[in-house]
Amino acid sequence: MKSNQLFIVLLVIIFTATSLAAGGIQSMLTEYASVSGARIAMQAAVEQGLANEADLAELYQAEENLGREIEELLKQDSDVAQEVYRYLVAGSTRSQLQIYKRFFAVGNQKGERLFELASERVKEAQLEEFDNPFEGYATAGGACIFTDPDFASTKTFARSGDKLTVTGVSGSFYRVSVNGATGFIHESQLAAGSDEAAFLVDKGYRGQTGTVTASSLNVRKGPGTQYAIVCSLSNGTVVTILETQSGWHKVNAPNGKTGWAAGNYIKITDNNVPDNNVPDNNNNDVVPGGDIPPNLGAFKKIDNQKPTYYCTAREAEFSGGGSKQIMSTSGKVIATVCGKFYKDLCMEGSGILNDNRCVSWVANYKFQVAPAGCKGITASGKWVVTFHTLAVNKKELPFGGVYYIPKTRGMKMPNGETHDGYWFAHDTGGAFTSAHNRIDMYTDQRKWVNWMESNLVGSLKPLEVWRVDNATKEQVYAKYKQFLGK
Repeated sequence: MKSNQLFIVLLVIIFTATSLAAGGIQSMLTEYASVSGARIAMQAAVEQGLANEADLAELYQAEENLGREIEELLKQDSDVAQEVYRYLVAGSTRSQLQIYKRFFAVGNQKGERLFELASERVKEAQLEEFDNPFEGYATAGGACIFTDPDFASTKTFARSGDKLTVTGVSGSFYRVSVNGATGFIHESQLAAGSDEAAFLVDKGYRGQTGTVTASSLNVRKGPGTQYAIVCSLSNGTVVTILETQSGWHKVNAPNGKTGWAAGNYIKITDNNVPDNNVPDNNNNDVVPGGDIPPNLGAFKKIDNQKPTYYCTAREAEFSGGGSKQIMSTSGKVIATVCGKFYKDLCMEGSGILNDNRCVSWVANYKFQVAPAGCKGITASGKWVVTFHTLAVNKKELPFGGVYYIPKTRGMKMPNGETHDGYWFAHDTGGAFTSAHNRIDMYTDQRKWVNWMESNLVGSLKPLEVWRVDNATKEQVYAKYKQFLGK
C-alpha cells in the first residue's frame, strides 16, 4: 500500500455512531451520515489520485445498504417516520440535511415538498470564532479542506502531519488555516495538537434547568462579554440550559428570550443522580469489593478509541401523540404507550415503562422485556451497567471481557462515587460492525450523555484504552457481579 493511500484506511473508514443493540433508528441515521461524509471525503481523495475507484465503490455500497435498511424501517411506521423527520430537521445543518434528503421520500410523506419545507426551516450553523486559536493536524493519511462548512463546497487537500491553526467552529466543521490558505475541515478529520483540551465541545448541562444566583444577570447574543445584551434576569429566575461553551450557558429564559449567560451565576437545579443500577454502596467505594489497581504491565494497550455515548428513554418523560403498541418478537403486545414515547423508544433503542419494566429493541419494531431492575440487555446477554458498559466492534476489539480506560479512573461520578476505570465490552450490534477505532459508552439517562461529554471527553475525541489481563478481569467481574444480571 502506498503511504498516501493510508487515507482510505485511516481517514475515511466508516465512523459508525452507535451499536444497533444499544440504539435504534437514531444510531443508524448517525451512522449513515458518517458513511456519507466518508464517501464524500473519499471522492476528494480519488480526484487527487490519493485513493482508487474500487475503494470508493466499497463506500458507495456500504452507504446504499444502510440507506435501504433505514428506508425499510421508515416505511413500516409513518408516525415514527414523522418523528425521524422532525429529529433530522431539528438537529441538522443545511449540509447534513442534504445527506438525509433521500429519507424524506419514504413512508406516507410528500417527499419533495416536505424536504423543501424542512430546508427552509434549517439555518446554517453560525461561525463561532475562537479568542485563542490552537494547533491541530490533519489525521493520518490526510484530510479534505472545504471552502465552506459544507461537504458540497469546493475541496482542497491537506497531507498527514500538516499543521493547522484552528480559528473557529461552525457546526461539525472547524475553520482552519493551513499553508497560507483558510478553509473548513470536518471534525472527524482533525487530530489534536498540543492543546487537546481545546477540541472538547463542552455540551455541559444541556437539557437541565438552573437558577440565577446574581442580583441581575445579563443574557447576551454570544458566549462572552463582547456580545450585545439581549435581556437581564433577576435573582431566582429558573432557566433551561440549551448548551454550554467556555463557561457560558445558552439559556431559554421564561420571557421567551434565548441567549448566553455566565455559568458561574447559574446554579444547576436538577442535577439528579442516576438511578438504581449505578454502582453505589454509599461509602465512596465504587461497589463492594474494594479498589483493583490497574496492572499496565499485564494489560494490552490498544489503539486510541473515539467514544460516543448512549442512554435509555423514559416513558414518564413523555405524553401525547396518540397511542402505540410495543410488540414482542412473538407478536404479543408488551404495552400500549403514548405515541411520543414510542417514537423516542424506537430512536434510542431501549426504554423504561411507567410500570418500571425495561423494553429493548430487537429488530424491525420488535422488542424484548428485560428482567426487573435492568436498563437494557446487551448483545452478550449481560445487563447494561451505567458508566461501565461498552459497545465495541467485534472485528477490531475482542468482544466480552474488561477494558481499562485511564482517563475514567478517579473521575467523580454524578452519584458521588469515584470511578475505578474499568468497563465491560458486552455490547455490539449490526450498525457497529464497520466502526473503526470506536466505542460506545452507556450512561443510562440522556442528561448523563451530556455530563460524560463535558467531564470525560467529547464525542469522537481520542481516548486511551487498555484490555485487561485474565486475572484482573476475574477480579472486576467478581466486584460487579450484582450489576451484571443472571
